[in-house]
Amino acid sequence: MTNLLYIIDNHAGGMGLEEFTFFIGTMALMGASAFFS
Repeated sequence: MTNLLYIIDNHAGGMGLEEFTFFIGTMALMGASAFFS
């Protein structure tokens, strides 16, 4: 989890808010599909 937060923090520095939200949304979608499968 620490690695994930580090990656997100790293990306947030070079990304706009829209790209960041898209990234978070993608992660949430992947988590949801893993949870429901």
